[in-house]
Amino acid sequence: MLGMAKEIALNGSSRVTYRQRLELIMQHFEVESNIPTIRHINAECNVSKIVYDFFKTDPSATQYTICTKNCIEKEKTQPSPTLILKKDNGFSNLKGIILQYTKMKVTQCKNLSCTGLIQTHRELGNAIFIEADALCHKDGYKIDDFPEDIEIEKLR
Repeated sequence: MLGMAKEIALNGSSRVTYRQRLELIMQHFEVESNIPTIRHINAECNVSKIVYDFFKTDPSATQYTICTKNCIEKEKTQPSPTLILKKDNGFSNLKGIILQYTKMKVTQCKNLSCTGLIQTHRELGNAIFIEADALCHKDGYKIDDFPEDIEIEKLR
């Protein structure tokens, strides 16, 4: 999937990439055949569905939450297939936005009988999928505006 996405980003769509896309979609969506010679794939929001399916086993990020006391909120791990980032000057400050996203946050424990603190941090996965529409909204960025490399904690 990532190879196909790179090919489309660099060279645009072609007959080959359309076939590759169809093969990917057919793995994740039901093929309906009410008319014998026509097959219909209901692929609404297909990009999100494919990303969620691919990133289930290797999420874009994992959030770790731990309470400093031994309460029922003691420890949680929550994987996330995509990153939804807060907009801050579009892609020009993407590294700063990702650093803020992964930064340790400390809050009061939500358990009323606990006096502990909740420590939350996120770790990035091997590959990340950023929901760029959350960053772009109506600004209309081009793929060229997106940096090729972002180095976070000596990782690329």
